[in-house]
Amino acid sequence: MDTIKFRAFCTVAELHSISKAAEKLYYTQPAISTQIRGLETEYGARLFRRNGKRIELTEAGQELLPIARQILKLFEDSANAVRRVAAVENHNVHLGASGMPGVHLVPELVARFKEKYPQHIVAISIANAYQLERMMADGEVDLGIFGRSVPIQSTGRFMEIELFEDPLVLVVGNNHPLACQETIEADQLMGESLILPPQRILTRTSVDERLKQLNVQTKLAFEIANSEAIKRMVANHLGVSIMCESVVKAESRVGWLKAIPIHGLMLSRKVYLSYPQEKESNPAIKELVTFIREYFHA
Repeated sequence: MDTIKFRAFCTVAELHSISKAAEKLYYTQPAISTQIRGLETEYGARLFRRNGKRIELTEAGQELLPIARQILKLFEDSANAVRRVAAVENHNVHLGASGMPGVHLVPELVARFKEKYPQHIVAISIANAYQLERMMADGEVDLGIFGRSVPIQSTGRFMEIELFEDPLVLVVGNNHPLACQETIEADQLMGESLILPPQRILTRTSVDERLKQLNVQTKLAFEIANSEAIKRMVANHLGVSIMCESVVKAESRVGWLKAIPIHGLMLSRKVYLSYPQEKESNPAIKELVTFIREYFHA
């Protein structure tokens, strides 16, 4: 909305001078005169008359003055209201994550982000990778952390950044005979009772194929879809597992479980950050993207 005509009118009425109004509003005198004439043309009435060196309001001008002031106040109030809403929106960010990153990486990541940017509000959604792809494509989440590359990158609308490579390691209880070793050979898995996720899970498929290639025969003790349940069963000495290192980071740190690199296994999962390029115009999203890249040294 163009308010300069009303602002010029009110300022001239206040200062009784076109030159002083021009100086206050940082306009030229002809520009202020043009705005006043424009209002007079619109209303079909003279709004000012000259009284010596002073400019006075006509009767029509006196009628218009309180209304013009109200118009300016309403405009200022509306602008402030929109700015307040925009400010809140610009501090909101909706982060999505697929299962493994969502459970094992995002909580600590968001905690560190909030320490640095306490003003930002972060909503979190955890879903499987296929659901998360749809949510991001539909704009339900602003950015997503995935345990694999996602096909929607092919549209050219989305950015994808490889954050890090998460190696698969042997996970054993702290009293297991292998717990004293810092690394093992793949053939040391021979005869071990494995607790693994179902075959529909990408990690399980990769492990089965690689062990077959290495001619390492193991026993499947349990098949469980929940990584937390797998870790508890390993801790209770019901078998061992092969999992992403990040999944057992906390338990390894406190000595509850032992994560052991497997020489020759050469399996890992890459973790990616993906987001629509246009989302970088939101300050909170841009800061979160930068923070995530720095956090993972990506």
